[in-house]
Amino acid sequence: MKSTRKIISVLLAVVMMISVMSVMAVDSFAVTSEDGLWEFIAYNPNPLVKKAEITNYKGTDTNLVIPAEIDGYTVTALLNNIVNPSVRYKITSVVIPDSVTYIDSAFANCIKLSDIQIPDTLTYISCGAFDNTAFSNDEQNWTDGMLIVGKYLLQVKDGITDFAVPGGVIGLSYGAFADSDVQSVTLPDSLKFISENAFRDCSELKSVTLPQGLETIGKYAFMSCSSLESITIPSSVEVVPEYCFRYCTELKNIVISDGVKVIEVGAFLDCPNIEYIYIGSAVNQIDQAFPELSRAPYVEMYWNDNNLSGLDPAILHFGDNCTDLLNFADPYNNLEKVYIGKTVRSIPAAFLNNCNKLEWFEVDAENPYYSSINGVIYNKNGTELVRYPQGKSEEIFIIPDGVKKLRNGAVSNAPSVKILVPPSVGVFEDGWIDGNYGGAVAGQRTIYGYTETAAEAFAKSRDYIFIPLNPFADVPYNAWFLEAVKYSKEKGFITGYKNGNFGPADKLQRQDFIVILARIAGADLDSYDACALSDVDINAYYGKSVAWAVANDIIKGYENGRFGVGDAITREQVATILFRLMGSPEVTGADETLALFADAGRISNFAKDAMVWAVQNGVISGKNATTLAPTATASRAEIATIIMRMDKAGLFSE
Repeated sequence: MKSTRKIISVLLAVVMMISVMSVMAVDSFAVTSEDGLWEFIAYNPNPLVKKAEITNYKGTDTNLVIPAEIDGYTVTALLNNIVNPSVRYKITSVVIPDSVTYIDSAFANCIKLSDIQIPDTLTYISCGAFDNTAFSNDEQNWTDGMLIVGKYLLQVKDGITDFAVPGGVIGLSYGAFADSDVQSVTLPDSLKFISENAFRDCSELKSVTLPQGLETIGKYAFMSCSSLESITIPSSVEVVPEYCFRYCTELKNIVISDGVKVIEVGAFLDCPNIEYIYIGSAVNQIDQAFPELSRAPYVEMYWNDNNLSGLDPAILHFGDNCTDLLNFADPYNNLEKVYIGKTVRSIPAAFLNNCNKLEWFEVDAENPYYSSINGVIYNKNGTELVRYPQGKSEEIFIIPDGVKKLRNGAVSNAPSVKILVPPSVGVFEDGWIDGNYGGAVAGQRTIYGYTETAAEAFAKSRDYIFIPLNPFADVPYNAWFLEAVKYSKEKGFITGYKNGNFGPADKLQRQDFIVILARIAGADLDSYDACALSDVDINAYYGKSVAWAVANDIIKGYENGRFGVGDAITREQVATILFRLMGSPEVTGADETLALFADAGRISNFAKDAMVWAVQNGVISGKNATTLAPTATASRAEIATIIMRMDKAGLFSE
């Protein structure tokens, strides 16, 4: 492996020479120091900055002290093989100043070099910086298979699969682990930089956790780590460099944390098995970083003018850098969820139109302009419908009661969904349902609503299908008994007339009330073939129900032995029959209850306990605060209300 690293070092030297030559042509020149001891490349990027990169030491000192400054130039780099052959094999110690940030294979083959003082200021060091020196050849300087100089890990030994880099190490050298047998590595929180090619060709590396606090990763650092399955770039790293993870063929999960700003060209090129990508909120540049994949990965990312780079996200965040959202011309075929941040103030009608899998919008609770309910966008106070996600899997969309306005494009992108429009809606912007923003929607739409509302008028004006939700034709949407009639109909308690009406104001007849109760009780009527009450025809629609009620002491009939078929039922009779149906429970506090009503004295003696029970249990309320009206007839709407109250209170199940 050492030979491999030496090859890498030589290649790096060639690359450095080429780059140096190109830089020299612009703002640098080769210089020999005034004392003749040093050859260096001088840089003058501006009049206030003068830097030196040492290329050769021509002196004879074996205890070498690198100067921090040469002839007014600050020494920042030590390039390849800086010690001339005459002293290379004699030098025993070296002191490197804090001004140096870059060390190439500067002291390779200094075979007697054993004492090294190196600063904490480096941002780059080669694995061959001290290769084949007395220091590197001394086994005592290797810790668990790792050669560490100062605070830098330079090399690792072959045959070791698991490494735990000691705390305090701040940098990994160029090629530190390259082409090694490493399978997993633990990096310390102290680590600040990973140099180029640090893990290149580590084909068995399966696990690595980059610590928060890491600042830079070099190019090609993990190139050809073909067993690596997941990677998280911490937020302390600003740039994912070019080709950093190229040829990581088993890489499946990628997390680019929120502090990362740039993903350079080819960073994840030739990684064909990527399944999940998270791209954080700070990324503003993606330079063809991802490959063209045979299957689309699940991508979650933050939107930015410059960062989509051909990716087709499944989850898209519009973060705090977004204010006015745009109409996107191209569909995102995999987009499922969209998060809208607190700074977004404008959402256009065609926002993310043609995203057929989009099923959920979620708006930040702190957004002052918009809100979301069950994946749908509304204005802040919920009075305007803004945007319905076209991929939402529901047959009918029920617009919440209280919405007053349907904005342009609100549901026009979901042509197959049926729309239930509540009576509260009064404003229908052009294009709210038919795409009148430039993207036409073909086909006729179906609107559910209530008769005599703006929804019905709109549907008729566009020749759309309008399906009334009124339970019966004569029950308007704003009737006080609407809920009770709908409830009773849905439960099968009370049916309407054959003409489609309910007859809410009609007086309910006594026999019809008994039919309703038998239906609620689930009574088995087949065994009844006669009734003791003289006016009951057992073969009539009500006959067996009345017989059942008589047999179970729910009704007794009039004193003359008749039931009173065709008579309108009174409120106190309703209370009495229900009271008996419940088993005539014990009543207390009758005087206090009846004292609330001025007409309590009009209650018949047979009905007194029943009326008290009905009031106390919320079955019957007064006509007003002081009037019970016990002998008044009960309408069908009132009966529906009483039945609903009792069923919701669980009285019929007792």
